[in-house]
Amino acid sequence: MNDMLKLAKDIIRRAQDRARAYSDRQGSEINFEVGEKVYLRVPSRSEAMKTGPCPKLFSRYCGSFPILKRIGKMAY
Repeated sequence: MNDMLKLAKDIIRRAQDRARAYSDRQGSEINFEVGEKVYLRVPSRSEAMKTGPCPKLFSRYCGSFPILKRIGKMAY
């Protein structure tokens, strides 16, 4: 029983390591500076941006908004 538990934990750890390595390769950090202008992504079901009868044609982004202050590493 103890060997099976160790084996299961090892398999889970290896799967997590693979997922982490894949995520690190795919992801990229984007840094913005104060004063730059950015677009905000709008959720597809947002009531605020619906214009027209066809959901496929709704705006996916709104803006451009200037960055006023950096609050955290990824928060502006």
